[in-house]
Amino acid sequence: MVDPERCTMCGLCIQVCPLDIFVEGSKIAQTIKPESCYYCGHCKALCPEDALHFPVLPEEDFKPVLGAAERPNPERLLLQFRSRRTTRHFRPGAVEREKLEKIIQAGRYAPTGHNNQAVQYLVVQTPQALSELKEQALKALAGLVKEFEKRTETARGKQGSSPKPAAFGRYAPASPSGIRKKVEAAQRGKDLLFYNAPVLMICHTDPSKTSFPEWDVSLATMQMLLMAEALGLGTCLNGSLVYAIEYSAELRSALPIPAEHEIPVCFMVGYPALNFLRTVYRQPVQVTWL
Repeated sequence: MVDPERCTMCGLCIQVCPLDIFVEGSKIAQTIKPESCYYCGHCKALCPEDALHFPVLPEEDFKPVLGAAERPNPERLLLQFRSRRTTRHFRPGAVEREKLEKIIQAGRYAPTGHNNQAVQYLVVQTPQALSELKEQALKALAGLVKEFEKRTETARGKQGSSPKPAAFGRYAPASPSGIRKKVEAAQRGKDLLFYNAPVLMICHTDPSKTSFPEWDVSLATMQMLLMAEALGLGTCLNGSLVYAIEYSAELRSALPIPAEHEIPVCFMVGYPALNFLRTVYRQPVQVTWL
């Protein structure tokens, strides 16, 4: 909706709309094919007079953006990126609900293709639920390793052949060695799967609602990891759990997640037991400039 008392026909909404919903009217900007709108909010965010309104969206969600002086200094922002590390030693004790909600809010505001906002979250935070999920996941991973080794043995007689990753699902390990280590550690009473973290977050999405489900989930996850860091929490991405869920139909069906959803990312959250004092090292970046 365009407020005729506020619109000055500056034309910015016409220029910014990715779907060409706005056209120049006699006195104010007018909308055509409004049913095509996917509520990205570019028009309202750009309008200097705040003349645009979405009847189905809460007005309080459109807050003023940070001014140039309030935005993070680029050098300090890069230092924050370099300071984030994977946490594999967590302190015992729960994470406050309000902090978990802030982490989820950070994911909520990540960009998604066509503003579909199809990413959803499962938060596992009770000791019993974590223990049951870990037991099921380790059982699935043990089965995955066993099958991987069986297929490898069968393939040895065929020159150049090896188990095809697709045989183990959409998300499949290239090698079982790391997974085997986690299974064997569990048998000794050591948790190398969840690292005794008090919270596990599983990010999932309906692939029919987005063209790039992995992109949407990955972008949301990175913002969540950085928010956790800002809240004094540590995080650890868990690819082994993704493998287990993809491999085991029994484990997959036990999760309260729609069967058609993809689960590309899982990560643990908790207070770190160890505090890093120096930034992370990365190899020299490889860039091709055209």
